[in-house]
Amino acid sequence: MDWIVSLTPEVSEDPFAALASPPDGASVVELRLDLFPEIDIRAAIAACPLPVLATLRSAAEGGRGADDPATRAAILT
Repeated sequence: MDWIVSLTPEVSEDPFAALASPPDGASVVELRLDLFPEIDIRAAIAACPLPVLATLRSAAEGGRGADDPATRAAILT
């Protein structure tokens, strides 16, 4: 069975430590970019031995990210 684990500040204030040691049984790690707005995305992905699903949830989606498409695109590129 495949498991996706979500990385949020409640899980770890140090996202790089959490990414480097994902929980046993996890097959993918979700990195909530809206909850770690200052993170270096490329470095975070490189720190994880598993595939990383980077999500950027807007306020309309229940997250803390911007709703403006241009702002969201700038974060993701």
